[in-house]
Amino acid sequence: MVKNGFVKKNVGTLTLGERLSKIRSEKRITLSEVSKSTRIQMKYLEYLESGRYEKLPVDVYVKGFLRSYAQYLGADENYFIKLYEREREIHNNIKKEESEKKIFKPIKFSGFSVTPKIIIAVLIVFFIGLGFFYLYRELSIFISKPRLVIIEPLDNFSIENKMIKIEGITEKDSKLLINGQSIIVDENGKFSEVLVLQPGLNKISVKSINRFDKESEKIITGEAKFENITEEGGENSPDPQNQDDQPSNEENKEIKIKADVYGSTKPASIIIKADDVEIFNGKISPGEVKNFEAQNKISVSADKGKYVGVKINGKDLGTLSKDTKPVDNRIFTSPK
Repeated sequence: MVKNGFVKKNVGTLTLGERLSKIRSEKRITLSEVSKSTRIQMKYLEYLESGRYEKLPVDVYVKGFLRSYAQYLGADENYFIKLYEREREIHNNIKKEESEKKIFKPIKFSGFSVTPKIIIAVLIVFFIGLGFFYLYRELSIFISKPRLVIIEPLDNFSIENKMIKIEGITEKDSKLLINGQSIIVDENGKFSEVLVLQPGLNKISVKSINRFDKESEKIITGEAKFENITEEGGENSPDPQNQDDQPSNEENKEIKIKADVYGSTKPASIIIKADDVEIFNGKISPGEVKNFEAQNKISVSADKGKYVGVKINGKDLGTLSKDTKPVDNRIFTSPK
């Protein structure tokens, strides 16, 4: 093309791939022949000539390919490696810019665009709101009483047994007391305890105290319909008409055994039997003491003997065992 007396020519710079392809074509060599001679996979040769650098492996391998390819073509390997490094850097920069544009490209909704500043502002408002919610929750706990639900027994219960099971739910961090005795609350806020009742009307107090000393209390009343045969005038009391045939009070009186079962360093589950009758089945906390009496013997079972200690008639016998293995029916008898 002639313009103003000058001939205009299109001047272009060949890329690495174009140069490799041109030299190979001039020598009338196919890619298959290059692959066989250099042991470079065909796909990597195609990626090099087409400039698809994102498909190629790491640079150390690509430079090895280029050296073998250039040597096979009889070209300057250092020149091709420098050309590759320059084009690869340009390729990476372009890819990075495109990626950043995709990340920070505003999202438009009917004329309203969501920019990074708006996203940051929304996140700040969200976390501030979350902080206020936490403070509101803590304040609610501080000013309100802990939850306390008694599942069983129902109020005004009537039972013919000596023992009754107390079950319920409270706040997991609360301290729970049943008739003044500390009871363990599990991680879900559930608790369970077995109480020994007295004949007639019984009153059971269940109290929950949270970490702010706010407390909830439930009072359960009910009747235990069994006779205490050890009381005077009970079923086993002597017949006044046949007192001559009965032993004297001193002869009939049996020595009692008193057991103080206490919790050691960790909670444990225990079962207590007095004269072969189970009178307690529940848990004992560290430092807690439970008192029991029997006429002849008391047996103590524990799931972890190391954490349960026993005093018999005031004498401390220590823990049931030196390890955490279960102890089954350790029997303590009254002195003769």
